[in-house]
Amino acid sequence: FTMIRTSIEKTHKPPERPSSEADINARIDLLTTAAVNCYDAKDMAGARDRSLEVFQLVTGTVADRDRAGACFAISKVLADAGDPDKAFKVLDVAMDFFRTDNNRELHEFPQFLNRYGELLRKENRHVEAEPLFLEALTRSKSKAPPDQSAIAAISNNLGLVYMATGNNDAAVRAFEESLAASESAHESGDQYAITLDNLAQLYVRHKDYGKAKPLSDRAISLLLQARPPQDEDLMLARLTSAEIQSHSGDLAEAERIVREVLSLCTGESRESVRLSGSAGIILAVILRRLHRYSDSEHELLRVATRLKNAGLGLTPMFMNAAHQFALERAASGDQQGALEFLSFCVDSDAQQIVRFQGAADTRQLMFKEALSARFEQLISIVTKHFVDDQACVEKAFLHVANRKGLITDQLLRRAWATRRSTGSPSEEEQVLRTLRARLDEATLGGPGITDLLVYRRHVAKLTAEVQEVEAMVAQANLSQHVVRRINSIDELRPVVPQGAALVDVVGFRDYAVERDDGVSDGWGNRHYAAFVLDGNSNKVKLVDLGEASAIETDIETFANELKEHSWDLAGLWKQGDALSRKVFAPIAAATDAKELCLALDGQLAELSFECLPHNDAWVLDQYRVFYVVSSRDLLTKAPIAQSSSPACVVAAPDY
Repeated sequence: FTMIRTSIEKTHKPPERPSSEADINARIDLLTTAAVNCYDAKDMAGARDRSLEVFQLVTGTVADRDRAGACFAISKVLADAGDPDKAFKVLDVAMDFFRTDNNRELHEFPQFLNRYGELLRKENRHVEAEPLFLEALTRSKSKAPPDQSAIAAISNNLGLVYMATGNNDAAVRAFEESLAASESAHESGDQYAITLDNLAQLYVRHKDYGKAKPLSDRAISLLLQARPPQDEDLMLARLTSAEIQSHSGDLAEAERIVREVLSLCTGESRESVRLSGSAGIILAVILRRLHRYSDSEHELLRVATRLKNAGLGLTPMFMNAAHQFALERAASGDQQGALEFLSFCVDSDAQQIVRFQGAADTRQLMFKEALSARFEQLISIVTKHFVDDQACVEKAFLHVANRKGLITDQLLRRAWATRRSTGSPSEEEQVLRTLRARLDEATLGGPGITDLLVYRRHVAKLTAEVQEVEAMVAQANLSQHVVRRINSIDELRPVVPQGAALVDVVGFRDYAVERDDGVSDGWGNRHYAAFVLDGNSNKVKLVDLGEASAIETDIETFANELKEHSWDLAGLWKQGDALSRKVFAPIAAATDAKELCLALDGQLAELSFECLPHNDAWVLDQYRVFYVVSSRDLLTKAPIAQSSSPACVVAAPDY
């Protein structure tokens, strides 16, 4: 190791680059070896520095077999050192090499696909990882004879993907295939033990501790024979054992095991932080079961801080634990504590909304439903218990504004990109139409005989081109939209002047907590609520508009009346008055403003509020009303305008 470092220092003459291909390859080889040695020696700073030098040398070049191997080696170092984006870039360099016709059948290719998929999995990009593992598995099986060791590793990774996305039956099959492949290869060591532990974790999730315990015990026994106590796989296996112990009633022993694992998680690599996070979450749950609530919540918050500081997202395991804490607090009557944890969950969930907004896969839809449930529980608790708490109302308002803005981003960008001021499309719009047609054809047509990864890259490229042209067209329109997040209510106050009010309406399911026989929770009927930011007081009021079913029935009746008998003002007034008392009167009572900016939700978005009667006159005659999709959109538009003087009306000109 010292000789390699000395050799690098002698040959390193920054900022000059090696001149010949041979010099570049020699330097890449030296730096790659040094990076791997630093990584093995837990010198993450040294490993990262040398990997970044390799990154500079290999990116932007045409990879050969040696450079592809270097990319493979440093990708794990870069990812674990906190540079996953650069790790994927060097893997893309190697992918270009392996995807050429002459290199598809190289024996390293399945290993490379497995590594690429593994990094995607660790970044929670499971949907992208699955096809890579499947291709790697197919290629490994097609060898003569099949590469059983590779099949064992790849099947194990595939099982982890299925487990993370809720496809538990497929996960069991993948883990069992991995175990069978290890046995066929006469290997009952590391990979076999790791898969046993993963299968045990799956059974723990299903509370089948009878099946989980022998698998966990066997995994720990095998790993203890070959691994030191601080080995990450061994520590993960011990955490599985701790979970089994805690559910068997031996909470003291479970706590001891977890704390011992935490004492060994001293590294700063992302893998070490992930492991520490998993241990912390298990410890928090154990402490909760020991009724040490303060310690439990402190541990959970410590985990969140460490994960965020390492640039890692909060894991589903963490979110489930925090969500459960919130429900327990709500059931015990501590609505403030429930709100704190739910707010924490919803804030983190917002990062996942866009990714799953178009979900068609059942597993993704289930995950999307979990995001929605936490959000609705938060709004319901605030509406019931914290209407007069300005801080809580403002926090809930921010969640609503950001969530609605994120969900509608893609739709708005496409709609605004096609809006134009002239009768004929511009040159950019013609290009946009062509690109969209190509994207639709590629998406609907599927990969066919095209290689799956090549097909996915083609679709991704077309998508990026469409988004780029959409942005250009949108920029040329008055209704431009910039994706951003509202971090404070103070960002909205300047765009809502005196005499005006911003009204953001949200639909949600009522969440009820019953405490008759222990703890049980359930969902009630859907409601609508309105957050009203008044420009005069600069305060936000929260108004529960009532059950959605009654409101939506009245909307449908009023719409039919308006469409079929618009000339019958008496009938229109009668139907509209019933609806106005439900949706407009409560909003009008919350503010004295005569200029209203409405961000509506659900079927209310189909209603023209100006057509409603109010106080013996039509809303149109008393209020200036305009609409946005989300409160956040006001930050990308001009502030709500006010008249600086009375209107000047000129009529009957003398020609």
